[in-house]
Amino acid sequence: MLGLTFPGECEVELLQFPDPKAEQGEVVVQMKASGICGSDLHPYRGPKDLASFKAALLTGAPNTASCVREV
Repeated sequence: MLGLTFPGECEVELLQFPDPKAEQGEVVVQMKASGICGSDLHPYRGPKDLASFKAALLTGAPNTASCVREV
């Protein structure tokens, strides 16, 4: 799957990640479109502690159109 990452201040990078697998009680959705709002821009705009930020993979956004891919 492709994922947009924020490697540094005002930088974006499109990377390939392993496809997620649904565990018990979970679903995997395929994002078809996504909007972006002001709060989504915080990781893009601001300087951050990159070591701790890169430790957490943030996936998803609140403004999306998605289809269920796996249950």
